[in-house]
Amino acid sequence: MNNGIRCIAAIGLAMGCEALVAEKPPRGWNSYDSYTWSIDEDQVLQNAKAVAADLLPFGYEYVVIDYLWYMDAKNNSHMYIDDHGRLMPDPNRFPHSVNGSGFRWLSDQIHAMGLKFGIHIMRGISKQAMVANVPILGGQGATTADIYMNDEVCPWQKSFASINYTTSAGAAFEASLFSQYASWGVDFIKYDCVYGGNFELSQIQGASSTILSNKSQPMVLSLSPGDYKSPSEHANTISPISNMYRITNDDWDTWDDIKKHFVVSAEHAAANKIGSPGLNGLSWPDLDMLPFGWISQPGKSSGPYKWSSLTKGQQRTQMSLWCIARSPLMFGGAATMLRNPQDKNFTLSLLTNKQLLSANSDSHSNRQISSTFSPGSTTDVIASVWAASSNTKGTYFVSFFNVGFNASVELSASIFDVTLGDCSSSANSTNAFDGTAAMFTDGEIKASVDVNDVVFLTVYGCQ
Repeated sequence: MNNGIRCIAAIGLAMGCEALVAEKPPRGWNSYDSYTWSIDEDQVLQNAKAVAADLLPFGYEYVVIDYLWYMDAKNNSHMYIDDHGRLMPDPNRFPHSVNGSGFRWLSDQIHAMGLKFGIHIMRGISKQAMVANVPILGGQGATTADIYMNDEVCPWQKSFASINYTTSAGAAFEASLFSQYASWGVDFIKYDCVYGGNFELSQIQGASSTILSNKSQPMVLSLSPGDYKSPSEHANTISPISNMYRITNDDWDTWDDIKKHFVVSAEHAAANKIGSPGLNGLSWPDLDMLPFGWISQPGKSSGPYKWSSLTKGQQRTQMSLWCIARSPLMFGGAATMLRNPQDKNFTLSLLTNKQLLSANSDSHSNRQISSTFSPGSTTDVIASVWAASSNTKGTYFVSFFNVGFNASVELSASIFDVTLGDCSSSANSTNAFDGTAAMFTDGEIKASVDVNDVVFLTVYGCQ
């Protein structure tokens, strides 16, 4: 879905080609919302099989192991590292990682399913590697203690600190990390504690330049965590050197979390950051994972145990905003439960809604065209209307969000505004969720929207 080819011919040189990544917003499955840091090899494989069967046909191609895969399940003060200070999977949870093979066996299994493989990593270098003071691969005698920056420790995971890039040893260590990831067949890197309120430009630049120099293994670079930042604060700097970057804090299954995405996503859309030039491809503001279906909760060190607390309308709202804002779509619930009878096919049908996915992958001019705030507020959105133009000529998308009204409300938008002037009076439309058509009156599209819900329309047949 996301990899194309770019060929460049330099004067006097033969044409060279390189694979592109993230040409459309990446889609996939991430383990964190369902397994936090407790996932093991068999659980990864079972979820990958479910993703391949049910979601891959709809473009969900990445399977990403999140946080602390290197943490000893029997002793959470211990991490596994190799002789050069590089993190290694916990062999108790990932038995095929022994003898230095890392994630190679697991990634081969995932690739054989037609999927791509990703991992979460933390900023820089672990404290355990610093204490071990082992030689850096290619570091010309330097050790891991030489590059550990005591004054740049991750504030919420103090077992990691920034790499000192003022010496060649820092770059050598970073190169050894990404060489290791490439040897494991890693296609996707979620790089944490480097963005938002933990912004560390040197660490992002180090990872980006290392990926850029490795043409043999294309990788998507996703930056985390998020925090509310206007596009001018960080995005203008890092979008060219990344493929995804979180623009909000962690998103879980609460309505307050979802509401916080409206203002910041509209700002990034207005700043033309959606699908802007990125690292070996394009770059996308990331609204975080989709906590749908069978999930866990923050800080719980075990697997999924409950259904998402979001109502169906709230889940439709989240999926609709993520799609019309063209956010990456990373499903966080247990993929193995997508066909559980208790869910009544709701989560699977939402994740694979063709109209929403079409807006996510094949649209442009994505924008908020109107918003309503609670009295006296500039951040508490109570209603929002978004629109986008399909890449199919003559087709458009419009979504009406009832975010904060306590009752059903009628929202409207000018047909002229939705279609950027292509339509002036009326058109046909189809509701993404129930197949009904909208009302067209005096050049306006009108929709009655339930509390904490959305009406998402595909508009076509302009008149």
